[in-house]
Amino acid sequence: MQGTDPGVRATCGTVSAPPPPAPLRLVPLPVDARDRRRGEILRAIGTQHAIAFQRVKKAIGSAAFGPGMVDDHVELRDLLASLPSLEEAMERCQHVLAIREAEAIRKNTCQYFGGGMWRRQNYEKALTLELADVDGSRATSPAPPRARVDVINEFFDDLEHKERVQ
Repeated sequence: MQGTDPGVRATCGTVSAPPPPAPLRLVPLPVDARDRRRGEILRAIGTQHAIAFQRVKKAIGSAAFGPGMVDDHVELRDLLASLPSLEEAMERCQHVLAIREAEAIRKNTCQYFGGGMWRRQNYEKALTLELADVDGSRATSPAPPRARVDVINEFFDDLEHKERVQ
């Protein structure tokens, strides 16, 4: 085949093969309504946890790494698989998330606000708490210590009162 220039032959260029496709990750499809519900809860709570983690990091000035929006949330997935009923699972998970977020801000640490908060024991403990238990609005410690002099005076006042009564 002749090109526009006499004496120069036009040649076809070689075409390289397209790059191989990225490996696909197989995810089992939901089998029944329970699996579908578990998937819904996992996506909703996983996303809420990732957002809350970023909110806590910003509030306390932390540089910790925590759950992300596209993580697989293994601990949460395992928890949901172990629950006998998913009827109130969404509300319970939201309660635990709120408790742990308030606790993280109050204690000024993300240490217990990562994926481990979804381990069954940690999850069940958080279910027993209320926001007032962790945000500082309810007194969780005994009264502040009193001065020794006050304690001694009170003791002798009580002793005198008992002696008068007898």
